[in-house]
Amino acid sequence: MRFHKQIYFPESDKQSLVDFTKKVNTKHWRVLAHSLERVREDLTLGSLEKLMIFIKPLKLENKNIFEYYSTNGEIDKICYRINYSQYQDIILVVGRYKELITVYFNETNDEHITLRKELYVTC
Repeated sequence: MRFHKQIYFPESDKQSLVDFTKKVNTKHWRVLAHSLERVREDLTLGSLEKLMIFIKPLKLENKNIFEYYSTNGEIDKICYRINYSQYQDIILVVGRYKELITVYFNETNDEHITLRKELYVTC
């Protein structure tokens, strides 16, 4: 199941989101192949080294969650949107073992008006 902050986050998942974030903050980053491809494709991400310098010390926070996926009530991955610069936010899609599934940038003022609501669970 797929949930988006602008559509619906069930109250019953609130503690699971907190627990997921706490758990991944105790682990080391693992970069998956898809993330490496994204870094190679997107010149704004720079190099993997530059990206890791930014994300390695990050403490993920629940306030930055905008989307998550779950299966049978267990959270599989969470999307965090974190301010990167005055003009850009970095999007980190993180699995339960702190694997960086994908990464990309959005403009800070992007309000996601192209959001496809039909892809997400509604109440």
